[in-house]
Amino acid sequence: MDGATRAQLPVACEEQEFVVIGHLLAYGPRYDDMLRRSAIYVDRILEGTPPSGTPVELSATFELSVDQRRAKALGLTIPRSILLP
Repeated sequence: MDGATRAQLPVACEEQEFVVIGHLLAYGPRYDDMLRRSAIYVDRILEGTPPSGTPVELSATFELSVDQRRAKALGLTIPRSILLP
């Protein structure tokens, strides 16, 4: 991250926590939703369903976080349509 900061490069990641430490934006699945879904998988397996019999599910909920101060420092303008909920 220090090299990107010195070079004035925007950094994107998938975990929301990294925006707090200086990344420009994060876009990724909601981990609390993924943890809840994993409990359903564990329950199925403990009930006797073989792991190969459980379908792989993609996360249905994604979050976007943008550090507007970082964007301003980089001279970037984030479109209002992205910032609105």
